Amino acid sequence: MANILVTGANRGIGLGLVQRYLKQGHAVIATCRNIDTSPELSKLSLQYSKLRIQLLDVNDESSIIDLGHCLTTLQMTLDMLINNAGISIMEPFEQWSIDAFEQSMRTNCIGPALLVQNLIKQCNTHAKIINFTSGVASMSHASNSLQHSLDAYAVSKTALNMLTIRLASYLAERDISCYALNPGWVQTQMGGPKADDSVEQVVEKLVPLIEGLKREQSGQFINIDGEILAW
Repeated sequence: MANILVTGANRGIGLGLVQRYLKQGHAVIATCRNIDTSPELSKLSLQYSKLRIQLLDVNDESSIIDLGHCLTTLQMTLDMLINNAGISIMEPFEQWSIDAFEQSMRTNCIGPALLVQNLIKQCNTHAKIINFTSGVASMSHASNSLQHSLDAYAVSKTALNMLTIRLASYLAERDISCYALNPGWVQTQMGGPKADDSVEQVVEKLVPLIEGLKREQSGQFINIDGEILAW
Protein backbone atom coordinates (compact mmCIF):
# COMPACT_ATOMS: atom_id res chain seq x y z
CA MET A 1 0.00 0.00 0.00
CA ALA A 2 1.27 3.45 -0.94
CA ASN A 3 0.49 6.92 0.40
CA ILE A 4 -0.44 9.13 -2.55
CA LEU A 5 -1.21 12.86 -2.67
CA VAL A 6 -3.13 14.23 -5.66
CA THR A 7 -3.70 17.95 -6.29
CA GLY A 8 -6.76 19.20 -8.15
CA ALA A 9 -8.52 16.03 -7.02
CA ASN A 10 -12.12 17.23 -7.13
CA ARG A 11 -12.66 16.57 -10.84
CA GLY A 12 -11.16 15.34 -14.12
CA ILE A 13 -7.95 13.31 -14.13
CA GLY A 14 -7.29 14.08 -10.47
CA LEU A 15 -10.62 12.62 -9.36
CA GLY A 16 -10.17 9.66 -11.70
CA LEU A 17 -6.79 8.85 -10.17
CA VAL A 18 -8.15 9.17 -6.64
CA GLN A 19 -10.92 6.70 -7.45
CA ARG A 20 -8.52 4.23 -9.05
CA TYR A 21 -5.92 4.34 -6.30
CA LEU A 22 -8.55 3.93 -3.59
CA LYS A 23 -9.93 0.87 -5.39
CA GLN A 24 -6.41 -0.55 -5.41
CA GLY A 25 -6.23 -0.18 -1.63
CA HIS A 26 -3.86 2.78 -1.42
CA ALA A 27 -4.16 5.63 1.07
CA VAL A 28 -4.95 8.84 -0.79
CA ILE A 29 -4.72 12.48 0.22
CA ALA A 30 -7.00 14.36 -2.18
CA THR A 31 -6.48 18.11 -2.24
CA CYS A 32 -8.74 20.80 -3.66
CA ARG A 33 -9.39 24.51 -3.24
CA ASN A 34 -12.90 24.16 -1.81
CA ILE A 35 -13.88 21.04 0.08
CA ASP A 36 -17.52 22.17 0.42
CA THR A 37 -17.99 22.17 -3.37
CA SER A 38 -16.43 18.75 -4.00
CA PRO A 39 -19.41 16.35 -3.81
CA GLU A 40 -17.64 13.49 -5.57
CA LEU A 41 -14.83 13.48 -3.03
CA SER A 42 -17.36 13.67 -0.20
CA LYS A 43 -19.10 10.57 -1.57
CA LEU A 44 -15.80 8.72 -1.81
CA SER A 45 -14.97 9.61 1.79
CA LEU A 46 -18.06 7.68 2.87
CA GLN A 47 -16.86 4.60 0.96
CA TYR A 48 -13.14 4.63 1.74
CA SER A 49 -11.56 5.12 5.14
CA LYS A 50 -8.16 5.55 3.47
CA LEU A 51 -9.22 8.81 1.80
CA ARG A 52 -8.26 12.10 3.42
CA ILE A 53 -9.50 15.33 1.85
CA GLN A 54 -7.27 18.35 2.42
CA LEU A 55 -7.69 21.99 1.53
CA LEU A 56 -5.01 23.28 -0.86
CA ASP A 57 -4.81 26.30 -3.15
CA VAL A 58 -1.63 25.93 -5.21
CA ASN A 59 -1.77 29.69 -5.94
CA ASP A 60 -1.46 30.49 -2.25
CA GLU A 61 1.93 29.96 -0.61
CA SER A 62 0.43 30.02 2.87
CA SER A 63 -1.98 27.26 1.86
CA ILE A 64 0.94 25.17 0.62
CA ILE A 65 2.86 25.75 3.85
CA ASP A 66 -0.21 24.88 5.92
CA LEU A 67 -0.53 21.56 4.09
CA GLY A 68 3.08 20.73 4.91
CA HIS A 69 2.50 21.54 8.58
CA CYS A 70 -0.65 19.40 8.57
CA LEU A 71 1.16 16.34 7.18
CA THR A 72 3.97 16.84 9.68
CA THR A 73 1.53 17.05 12.59
CA LEU A 74 -0.26 13.93 11.40
CA GLN A 75 3.10 12.19 10.83
CA MET A 76 2.01 11.29 7.31
CA THR A 77 4.61 10.39 4.69
CA LEU A 78 4.26 10.19 0.91
CA ASP A 79 5.24 7.59 -1.65
CA MET A 80 3.86 9.64 -4.52
CA LEU A 81 3.01 13.28 -5.15
CA ILE A 82 0.95 13.98 -8.26
CA ASN A 83 0.90 17.62 -9.38
CA ASN A 84 -2.32 17.51 -11.37
CA ALA A 85 -3.95 20.88 -10.59
CA GLY A 86 -3.73 23.22 -13.57
CA ILE A 87 -5.47 25.89 -15.61
CA SER A 88 -5.68 26.70 -19.30
CA ILE A 89 -6.56 30.19 -20.48
CA MET A 90 -7.14 30.70 -24.19
CA GLU A 91 -5.96 34.07 -25.46
CA PRO A 92 -4.78 34.55 -29.05
CA PHE A 93 -1.75 36.66 -29.87
CA GLU A 94 -2.59 40.39 -29.78
CA GLN A 95 -5.10 39.69 -27.03
CA TRP A 96 -2.58 38.48 -24.43
CA SER A 97 -2.89 39.78 -20.88
CA ILE A 98 -0.60 39.87 -17.87
CA ASP A 99 -3.32 38.18 -15.83
CA ALA A 100 -3.47 35.11 -18.09
CA PHE A 101 0.28 34.60 -18.05
CA GLU A 102 0.57 35.22 -14.30
CA GLN A 103 -2.28 32.87 -13.43
CA SER A 104 -0.90 30.17 -15.71
CA MET A 105 2.61 30.39 -14.26
CA ARG A 106 1.40 30.46 -10.66
CA THR A 107 -0.90 27.46 -11.02
CA ASN A 108 0.99 25.32 -13.52
CA CYS A 109 4.59 25.85 -12.40
CA ILE A 110 5.17 27.98 -9.32
CA GLY A 111 2.57 26.14 -7.24
CA PRO A 112 4.06 22.69 -7.98
CA ALA A 113 7.56 24.03 -7.28
CA LEU A 114 6.64 25.35 -3.84
CA LEU A 115 4.55 22.28 -3.07
CA VAL A 116 7.46 19.92 -3.71
CA GLN A 117 9.73 22.19 -1.66
CA ASN A 118 7.35 22.12 1.29
CA LEU A 119 6.48 18.42 1.16
CA ILE A 120 9.88 16.96 0.34
CA LYS A 121 10.53 16.11 4.00
CA GLN A 122 7.36 14.01 3.95
CA CYS A 123 8.50 12.04 0.89
CA ASN A 124 9.84 8.55 1.53
CA THR A 125 12.92 7.10 -0.13
CA HIS A 126 12.04 5.90 -3.67
CA ALA A 127 9.08 8.32 -3.78
CA LYS A 128 7.85 9.53 -7.17
CA ILE A 129 6.86 13.08 -8.06
CA ILE A 130 4.62 13.30 -11.11
CA ASN A 131 4.19 16.64 -12.89
CA PHE A 132 1.39 16.59 -15.45
CA THR A 133 2.59 18.59 -18.42
CA SER A 134 1.39 18.85 -22.03
CA GLY A 135 2.43 18.11 -25.57
CA VAL A 136 2.17 21.85 -26.33
CA ALA A 137 5.09 22.36 -23.94
CA SER A 138 7.48 20.77 -26.44
CA MET A 139 9.66 23.51 -27.95
CA SER A 140 10.69 21.11 -30.70
CA HIS A 141 7.11 20.85 -31.91
CA ALA A 142 5.87 24.31 -30.91
CA SER A 143 4.85 25.27 -34.44
CA ASN A 144 2.28 22.45 -34.45
CA SER A 145 0.26 23.99 -31.61
CA LEU A 146 0.26 27.71 -32.40
CA GLN A 147 -3.30 27.67 -33.74
CA HIS A 148 -4.80 26.70 -30.38
CA SER A 149 -4.28 30.09 -28.64
CA LEU A 150 -2.87 28.23 -25.62
CA ASP A 151 0.20 30.42 -25.44
CA ALA A 152 0.22 31.20 -21.71
CA TYR A 153 -0.57 27.55 -20.97
CA ALA A 154 2.21 26.31 -23.25
CA VAL A 155 4.76 28.68 -21.72
CA SER A 156 3.82 27.67 -18.17
CA LYS A 157 3.98 23.95 -18.96
CA THR A 158 7.36 24.41 -20.65
CA ALA A 159 8.52 26.02 -17.41
CA LEU A 160 7.12 23.00 -15.54
CA ASN A 161 9.25 20.75 -17.76
CA MET A 162 12.36 22.69 -16.75
CA LEU A 163 11.28 22.46 -13.12
CA THR A 164 11.03 18.68 -13.54
CA ILE A 165 14.60 18.45 -14.84
CA ARG A 166 15.95 20.55 -11.98
CA LEU A 167 14.00 18.67 -9.31
CA ALA A 168 15.20 15.35 -10.71
CA SER A 169 18.75 16.58 -10.26
CA TYR A 170 18.22 18.05 -6.79
CA LEU A 171 16.42 14.98 -5.46
CA ALA A 172 18.60 12.26 -6.97
CA GLU A 173 20.76 11.99 -3.86
CA ARG A 174 17.62 11.39 -1.80
CA ASP A 175 16.59 8.61 -4.22
CA ILE A 176 13.40 10.50 -5.13
CA SER A 177 12.38 10.63 -8.79
CA CYS A 178 10.53 13.33 -10.71
CA TYR A 179 8.83 12.94 -14.09
CA ALA A 180 7.00 15.19 -16.57
CA LEU A 181 4.06 13.18 -17.95
CA ASN A 182 1.82 14.21 -20.82
CA PRO A 183 -1.67 12.69 -20.36
CA GLY A 184 -2.76 13.95 -23.77
CA TRP A 185 -5.96 15.77 -24.72
CA VAL A 186 -8.59 14.60 -22.25
CA GLN A 187 -12.36 15.09 -21.98
CA THR A 188 -12.31 17.24 -18.86
CA GLN A 189 -13.64 20.69 -18.02
CA MET A 190 -10.33 22.01 -19.37
CA GLY A 191 -10.03 19.74 -22.41
CA GLY A 192 -13.67 19.89 -23.48
CA PRO A 193 -15.97 17.18 -24.90
CA LYS A 194 -14.15 16.93 -28.25
CA ALA A 195 -10.89 15.73 -26.68
CA ASP A 196 -9.36 12.42 -27.76
CA ASP A 197 -9.88 10.32 -24.62
CA SER A 198 -12.19 10.12 -21.62
CA VAL A 199 -10.87 10.43 -18.09
CA GLU A 200 -11.45 6.71 -17.59
CA GLN A 201 -9.41 5.82 -20.68
CA VAL A 202 -6.55 8.07 -19.62
CA VAL A 203 -6.48 6.81 -16.03
CA GLU A 204 -6.44 3.25 -17.37
CA LYS A 205 -3.18 4.10 -19.13
CA LEU A 206 -1.65 6.43 -16.54
CA VAL A 207 -1.76 4.15 -13.51
CA PRO A 208 0.37 1.32 -14.98
CA LEU A 209 2.64 3.87 -16.69
CA ILE A 210 3.37 5.61 -13.38
CA GLU A 211 3.84 2.30 -11.58
CA GLY A 212 6.37 1.18 -14.18
CA LEU A 213 8.49 4.34 -14.20
CA LYS A 214 12.14 3.56 -13.47
CA ARG A 215 14.66 5.56 -11.48
CA GLU A 216 16.77 6.15 -14.60
CA GLN A 217 13.78 7.85 -16.29
CA SER A 218 13.72 10.61 -13.69
CA GLY A 219 13.80 14.03 -15.32
CA GLN A 220 12.32 12.84 -18.61
CA PHE A 221 9.35 14.19 -20.63
CA ILE A 222 7.14 11.14 -21.18
CA ASN A 223 3.98 10.64 -23.21
CA ILE A 224 1.02 8.60 -21.97
CA ASP A 225 2.06 5.75 -24.29
CA GLY A 226 5.52 5.68 -22.67
CA GLU A 227 7.25 7.44 -25.56
CA ILE A 228 10.02 9.90 -24.62
CA LEU A 229 9.05 13.30 -25.98
CA ALA A 230 11.37 15.96 -27.39
CA TRP A 231 11.87 19.02 -25.22
